[in-house]
Amino acid sequence: MNLSRHWKIIASLTGLFLFGAVSGAFITLTITRQRAAEEKWAHTTLADYEARLHLTPEQVEKLRPLFKQTGGELRELRATTVVKLHATIRRMNDQIATELTSEQRQFFTEFLREKQRGSK
Repeated sequence: MNLSRHWKIIASLTGLFLFGAVSGAFITLTITRQRAAEEKWAHTTLADYEARLHLTPEQVEKLRPLFKQTGGELRELRATTVVKLHATIRRMNDQIATELTSEQRQFFTEFLREKQRGSK
């Protein structure tokens, strides 16, 4: 095996490893942020209920798991809602495009790209 080919294999494997590490870090960070938001919501909301309803420490401890569970359910609900929202808007835009002339469709495509860039 010549030296050039050997280095290509090493470089490819190193690149693959780095890609995996960066992807893993990004996924971990995303999940950690979501869980932190759920925990913050559960903690804040439970504290509000505790103060307004004058809950006893025993009641707070019994209710804490309920608030954590609800936070997770709300996260899942938001995720599915966002997916449905994007699908609905995509369907609408597809229907709009069928009513446009080819020139209008070009402008419409660019308009949608600009809107997408603006929302990120």
